[in-house]
Amino acid sequence: MIRPGPLPLPDLLKESCDHNPSSFALRTRSPPIFEHKYFSLEGLQNQMPYLNLFGYTVAVRDSSLAPGQIKTLVTFGDSYTDTTAMADGGATWPTYAAGYANVSLFSFAKAGATCSNNLTFRPFPPVFESQLPTYFAELSNGTLPDLPPDETLYTLWIGTNDVGANALLTGHGAPGVSLVDTVSCAVNWVKTMYASGARNFLFQNMVPLQNTVLYSSNSYLNHYWTQTRNTTEWNVFMSEITRTGNKLQELMLEALVPSLKDAHLGLFDSYSLFEDMIASPATYLNGTAALNITGCAHSCVYQLNESTADTGICTIANGTDRDSFLWYDELHPSEQTERNIAREIAEVIEGKQNQWTRCLFGYTVAVSGSRLAPGQIKTLVAFGDSYTDTTAMADGGATWPTYAAGYANVSLFSFAKAGATCSNNLTSVPFPPVFESQLPTYFAELSNGTLPDLPPDETLYTLWIGTNDVGSSALLTGHGAPGVSLVDTVSCAVNWVKTMYVSGARNFLFQNMAPLQNTVLYSANSYPNFYWTEERNTTEWNVFMSEMTRAGNKLQELMLEALVPSLKDAHLGLFDSYSLFEDMIANPATYLNGTAALNITGCAHSCVYQLNESTADTGICTIANGTDRDSFLWYDELHPSEQTERNIAREIAEVIEGKQNQWTRWLA
Repeated sequence: MIRPGPLPLPDLLKESCDHNPSSFALRTRSPPIFEHKYFSLEGLQNQMPYLNLFGYTVAVRDSSLAPGQIKTLVTFGDSYTDTTAMADGGATWPTYAAGYANVSLFSFAKAGATCSNNLTFRPFPPVFESQLPTYFAELSNGTLPDLPPDETLYTLWIGTNDVGANALLTGHGAPGVSLVDTVSCAVNWVKTMYASGARNFLFQNMVPLQNTVLYSSNSYLNHYWTQTRNTTEWNVFMSEITRTGNKLQELMLEALVPSLKDAHLGLFDSYSLFEDMIASPATYLNGTAALNITGCAHSCVYQLNESTADTGICTIANGTDRDSFLWYDELHPSEQTERNIAREIAEVIEGKQNQWTRCLFGYTVAVSGSRLAPGQIKTLVAFGDSYTDTTAMADGGATWPTYAAGYANVSLFSFAKAGATCSNNLTSVPFPPVFESQLPTYFAELSNGTLPDLPPDETLYTLWIGTNDVGSSALLTGHGAPGVSLVDTVSCAVNWVKTMYVSGARNFLFQNMAPLQNTVLYSANSYPNFYWTEERNTTEWNVFMSEMTRAGNKLQELMLEALVPSLKDAHLGLFDSYSLFEDMIANPATYLNGTAALNITGCAHSCVYQLNESTADTGICTIANGTDRDSFLWYDELHPSEQTERNIAREIAEVIEGKQNQWTRWLA
């Protein structure tokens, strides 16, 4: 089926949408709450009206709009939605969608916008400091007509500028701001509008920005960026940040739904729609030139550091040739792409089934977490990587499980292995991963009697994984399996809880990632070392790692919270390694007690290499010995020092002993 071409606006505004979804091959269905290789919590929205999960009652309700219900469309967002400064060379999707669905349109979206200039500042009208105040002012002064809540659909499409160049991608957010904050801001738009009386919402997720010309690995200097950059790194980073941001949006919105009484909230999967347009361009593009999904209709090439006030050297497609392009320029969709988006959203407005839209369903879980009882735990069983491995100690001494077991006076069985990832099917490294090695070894030893009897109520199982999944030989450098992102590796780690629970385990401590951007390896001031001797942009690595660890930890938290209803009679604690490390960095004298000057930026065993030197060499090393080592937060360029391990162990020993611990939150 070929998508419609441009229509004269008078005819457009009279046309109704006659698209039949059954005429499409359903390439991408609306996903369940989670659907990944290693984590699936399916079916909540399909059980009506109540679902009992292991004794916990989950209230579920339908959230679809009725045919003919919506009379008005009110839009917020950036240039992808702005109906006045059209960045696609023609009309944008709201104009077309309102015409197709025969509804009134009021657009407050502005080109260049972010969610909030308090998070990612740009000299354009943001959603919270400009668009929302304008909307409320016009509602109050009568500029806007009466907007009955049940007849009005509010949409938000934001994020392109928040994650982009001159914002999160290049480390230009406000201090301490990450993807978690910008996504939270967007989700807060729903809360703000709901509190004002709005009841119908369509939340549009980010497109695969890594496929725009600006963020592709084959990009060129253009109107949006004329400075030096590593286009491959930008492409990898943008791929991760859009996928992760979209999953964060989904999980946060699902968590919000129970508080939205009598509301309808739809999640429009722009990302998957664009992927389908890329995979099947002939279904969507109908121009008179060769179909093009990698270039753009208005391409302007600049010289290095040339002012963007110049025009560059441009190649421009005109007339109906433009409708052969997915992208209008290096960042924006073409007008034909906007028509395709509009057709899909018109179906939502008209109350029809739409393959790219998932109605989010409310579920309220009656569950509260509680810590372990004093004296309950007799055995500690640990899984993970070198941060937990008790045999190949990467800190120059004993690691935290050995100390924690000693402090709490419990038995210890460790299956953690240095270099491990969660699964080599996701991020392949030549070390024993959790799922293909550590878990099989544990179950084999449990079966053959190598392990003693482990009463479920007396055994605590821990997992600390992720450092290698996100690291230099994996996601950071684009070396995951094809299509794999942070969402998948986090889902894999969360599935460890499910796997152990099904096997009979009942007590879990899940440790989130440390602030890896503060290790020497990933710091902005890093140097060639044992873990990486090739050329790299250390500032970009630092920015990327900061985003990966913060977003990954938030994903872990949200996924674990969603898993809790299925863990009857279990204890699940989330140990906040990230915040503990931040506190050690902020207050080193509280934690470090060596005989040298306290050091939180260097490492006790520092080895400097030449560019591209073989890591089989030893480098030129500076080594702290004896009690001087206990003055360092880091042992080497990647690993915590033994003193840091002792600090971690003391905190986890409190958990084992059933004491209150400031870094642990009990989810179940």
